[in-house]
Amino acid sequence: MRDVHEIAKGMVQPWMICGCLAELFLGSIALPAIAFMFLKWWPVVFAIPLLIVASYLATAKDMYRVSVLFHSAARAISARSIRNWGGARTYVPR
Repeated sequence: MRDVHEIAKGMVQPWMICGCLAELFLGSIALPAIAFMFLKWWPVVFAIPLLIVASYLATAKDMYRVSVLFHSAARAISARSIRNWGGARTYVPR
């Protein structure tokens, strides 16, 4: 029986090369990053799927309510800061 150490060029299909590149990408970048996130920031890893589901369930009306709450909860300017403002100042060269 003969040992074969290489694939004949005619048998290599383009999807095989793409598959090899995808495995190299996942093995070298994505999987270690996911493992690192899981070990270091496990609340983030569990929150991501919940945020994705919530973003699909949120409607435009809900987003409008959030926007109104966000903008109405802004801190008002205090009277003291208005008193001490003194108008817009610009740089005047000497």
